[in-house]
Amino acid sequence: MRARILVPWLVLVLVALPLMAFAADDKGDKEMKWETFKAKAKAEYDEWSAKTEAYMTKAKAEAKKDYKVAMANLDKAKAEAKESYEEVQSSSADNWEKAKEKYDKAVEKMKKAYDAAMAEMKK
Repeated sequence: MRARILVPWLVLVLVALPLMAFAADDKGDKEMKWETFKAKAKAEYDEWSAKTEAYMTKAKAEAKKDYKVAMANLDKAKAEAKESYEEVQSSSADNWEKAKEKYDKAVEKMKKAYDAAMAEMKK
């Protein structure tokens, strides 16, 4: 009789609890990846935003026509990067990967616009 009572509990302890722990670890890993990416995105955005601001300030001071086009492109790319950065920051652990794709594309576009603007400045 005691064996019949103990067997279901034994099954629970040996099978169900490790499965529950595995599921909890998976969610914790997802949270950690999300938090890590948010921190990386913040650092990257802050770095490129500062570079963009420094360039735009210098270009505006010189007020050359070529710079105006480069600044407009850079300003637009920066605005898109900011929007996608804000989406990453407001995302959840369940949907951050979709926001990450948009963010990665926008930052790459901002970097290219920055490089193009710097090339114009050196002319």
